[in-house]
Amino acid sequence: MRPNVLLIVLDSVRAANTSLHGYHRETTPFLSEFSKEATVYREARTNGRWSVPAHASLFTGYAASEHGLYSPTSKLKPEQTIFHELGEAGYRTGLFSSNSFVTGEIDTGLHLDFEKVVGDLEPFFPEGIDPLNYNGGVGSFLRDAMCHKHPVQSVINGILTKLGWDYPYIIPTSLTAGTSASRPLDSYYINQFEQWKENGTGPWAACVNLMDAHVPYLPASNPWASFRAKQRHLQWGLDWEILSKERFDLLPEFTDLYDGAIQQTDSHLQRIITNLKRSGEFEDTLIVIAGDHGEGFGEQSPIRGIPVIQHLYGFHECILHVPLITKHPGQTESETIDELAALQGFPQLVRDTVFENQQTDMRKSEIYVSGHLTDNNIQSWQQHTDSDPRFRGHVQLKYEQNEHNQIVKYIGWKSRAIEMNGQKVRPISREELERDFDSLSDMEMILSNDEQEISESTTRKLEDLGYL
Repeated sequence: MRPNVLLIVLDSVRAANTSLHGYHRETTPFLSEFSKEATVYREARTNGRWSVPAHASLFTGYAASEHGLYSPTSKLKPEQTIFHELGEAGYRTGLFSSNSFVTGEIDTGLHLDFEKVVGDLEPFFPEGIDPLNYNGGVGSFLRDAMCHKHPVQSVINGILTKLGWDYPYIIPTSLTAGTSASRPLDSYYINQFEQWKENGTGPWAACVNLMDAHVPYLPASNPWASFRAKQRHLQWGLDWEILSKERFDLLPEFTDLYDGAIQQTDSHLQRIITNLKRSGEFEDTLIVIAGDHGEGFGEQSPIRGIPVIQHLYGFHECILHVPLITKHPGQTESETIDELAALQGFPQLVRDTVFENQQTDMRKSEIYVSGHLTDNNIQSWQQHTDSDPRFRGHVQLKYEQNEHNQIVKYIGWKSRAIEMNGQKVRPISREELERDFDSLSDMEMILSNDEQEISESTTRKLEDLGYL
């Protein structure tokens, strides 16, 4: 019987803040224990600085410049991912996450090849209006609610959603849990994954995207946050514009919250793996655990001259260097790989394991990263960069490992390009880097020709995730 396939995405988790990678806080104790029977990639890099291009590379095996999916206004065609191949081979396929970019509420097409998708939740009263998917302001919502065939339920949905999202400590989570009136919890999606897994037969392939380490960083408990009241203020009074160049004094506080959120994500991993062992599926499952991108907390960009915030812009190592751990079916010995590895290696790893019964890995001699600095966060970009024209346009980045086993990074933007080797920076020919990118396949035909407009409800979701 063919092995199961489980991809667990640690959304927004950067390698530097995991104890697996030597961080001074014990943020990932389970991941460190799990690594004793798995393969750890010390130098893994994402192919995109945010969820959409990163997941597109994970699912298709192409670099971002090949698949071309940079923006939520673009859309992947169906039958383009490894999950389609697995479905054709008789696998049950499932996708579980509150990440709207991945599960289809913001339709990027990344969800199309999954048989089962669990994304946004229904409102408290499904028969009433769902405020999270309503286009319009408060006044128009109330008018439409009163004219709805279920006016009371619609109004209650509005009240609970307002309280649940903006004032979560006022309302008991037990009341709104499992509905769109509460901020979706990773535990809910893990429950859904486990139920789906148990209620079917035959091999399965699933992607579980964990969002606890994403903005607004909401650990249920946090050993590193000094004052609960201050923690709540930072979480729920969150306005990302305060993290402009004048307010970097707050960044240590956000780092405390972020570390607590990573530790909570680590506990979710422990639950998933423990349940796989309990069900007897652990030894027969290919497991891949990966960060899709990292997060910035004021680190200075060596080429841009401004601090990197969240993952709104920039291609700093805090955004691109991610944790990556794999476990082959039956693997019992640990392995550490210090060579470059890329998220886009996932589909080939699955093919080799499932169809060829071979144990390969996700190493890549060269890694290509690219992106538009202004793709879906123009307002924040303007705030943080003062509309500096150096930040406009397309950036190309290439990693390779030289003969001294040093990781060298090449970055090009506009007419400029540089080579970075550690802290050493030297200018190089822009044309040389462009030739490397020209050698890649142009796979943009895997995108739909229909460009989408971003609705008001989509805009609200983007704002909530910190992108606008």
